[in-house]
Amino acid sequence: MNIKNNIRTALLSAVFAFGATSCNDWLNVEMEDAIMENTLFSDDEGYLSALTGCYIRLNENYDNLLTRGGIDVMAQYYHVSPNTDHAMYKYVAFQYDQLESENDALWTKQYSNIANLNVILEHVANDGKLSEKYYNYVKGECLALRAFLHFDLMRIYGPIYGPDTENKITIPYQDTSSKEIQPLLPAKEVMAKIIRDLEEACKLLETDRVREDGPQGQSVSDEKPTLRYRQFRLNYFATKLLLARVYMWIGDKEKAEAVAKEVINENNKNVKDDQGNTTVFSAFPWVKKSDIDEPKDGNPDRLFSSEVMFAVYDSKRSDFYNSRFASTLNMSAALYFSNWTEKEEGYWGNTYEYSKMTYFMDDVNDLRRKCQWESSKINGGKEGEEWNGYYLSKFRSPEVSSTGTSLTDNSKLNLYMIPLIRLSEAYLIVAECEAEKDNLQEAIDAINQLRLHRNTPNLELTAEDNKESVKAYVTKEFMREVVGEGQLFFYYKRNAMAKVLSDAPCTTIGAWSTTTVIDKEMNLGNYTWPMPKCEMDKRVTKQ
Repeated sequence: MNIKNNIRTALLSAVFAFGATSCNDWLNVEMEDAIMENTLFSDDEGYLSALTGCYIRLNENYDNLLTRGGIDVMAQYYHVSPNTDHAMYKYVAFQYDQLESENDALWTKQYSNIANLNVILEHVANDGKLSEKYYNYVKGECLALRAFLHFDLMRIYGPIYGPDTENKITIPYQDTSSKEIQPLLPAKEVMAKIIRDLEEACKLLETDRVREDGPQGQSVSDEKPTLRYRQFRLNYFATKLLLARVYMWIGDKEKAEAVAKEVINENNKNVKDDQGNTTVFSAFPWVKKSDIDEPKDGNPDRLFSSEVMFAVYDSKRSDFYNSRFASTLNMSAALYFSNWTEKEEGYWGNTYEYSKMTYFMDDVNDLRRKCQWESSKINGGKEGEEWNGYYLSKFRSPEVSSTGTSLTDNSKLNLYMIPLIRLSEAYLIVAECEAEKDNLQEAIDAINQLRLHRNTPNLELTAEDNKESVKAYVTKEFMREVVGEGQLFFYYKRNAMAKVLSDAPCTTIGAWSTTTVIDKEMNLGNYTWPMPKCEMDKRVTKQ
């Protein structure tokens, strides 16, 4: 068995290695041996291994750049020293001319993985060697993942979407393994293809066992991992919510809300046991307060992992944490919330009152505040120079107890998870859509469903509230929910926000609305990355 798996791994590496070096490699490399490819796709195990390889390759962009790293820095989450010495300064300052190699790599890796998915899909369509048991899973997940990768390319390189920009030429939609350079398409056509793939994927995944059994993180005898660990694959729920996210991008809020409500209702459905008793089954249940305050093994569930519908599995997740969020780092490398320190001994008594954290997480009992952030001294880079700051501890690895007890399965899951789609987004989509329709109380109710499970008081609709103020409530909750998950920058872009939360330290004590705390002018042009040089060079050469 081990020999067979080793052979299959070697075949997988050979077939799916193309496209890893330069922007057009994946379009120019012939399969070294067609027999190897045919061997790989000769049975279920080969197909499942190939698809798993595509999920693994998500780490190339989503382990840091499109989650905890560059894209979140561009969202101005963290204080970055205002000088070119900081490792992430070029991101916070939108210096795209200094990001040429990173830009090329992002584009290349995304499209090479898309090419891999197309190879699988073509074999699914033509070989007839994938069993009925796995056909819907493999095809559905391939289509969903292809759409997912293209959508993020659109969110990065496409315009702020709207009636005036939907015909703007953007990116190619690669839905074939052909080595021919594909045409650049208008934004509207790209989005239509993304929706096409997702709608077909949703239909194929209607039989996904996650709907009845949940993610199935524990071992199931005689089952392959495809039917287990569904949080690390584009399962039915994740694909539906991704579709809602896509509808929001193109401004079709009616469809977005309808799909988001489907996800919510399906995730909280009534079921009857053998005795006829009715209970509520949630495939992705809200995190429990006890999982934060009284974790069995001493490790709070910082990711609220039960709510995560889709995540990257990254066995080296701690490496990026140690390079950017560890309290031992100095200011030229660390990503943190800076405190204001001039009045440390003043009326307020301590620096906490001057921290950006006071505004970002304005309720100290908020579960997100309690377990996802920690305060520490920051090395200023000079002898004896220290600053107060707050570090994102959301991705800090769980610790083995002092008694030597092994980590629980849940802790092990958290150890390698980087969330990409989570339950709370469905509620915030509903809230935003209801606010847009001036159904303000309905919007507040949806927000409060989330706040209830974050241990924060209900919002109360006031006479002064209007559509814009309620949408601002949505923004605040979204910011808190997805820190480290790479979604805030795209939220800002979708809403064409000209003012965003500033990365600078606080200078004033006050409420969230204090302009000196949150206001940073955003040039709308900063939301769109330039097309990579490698792609432009390829198209110039073709001409």
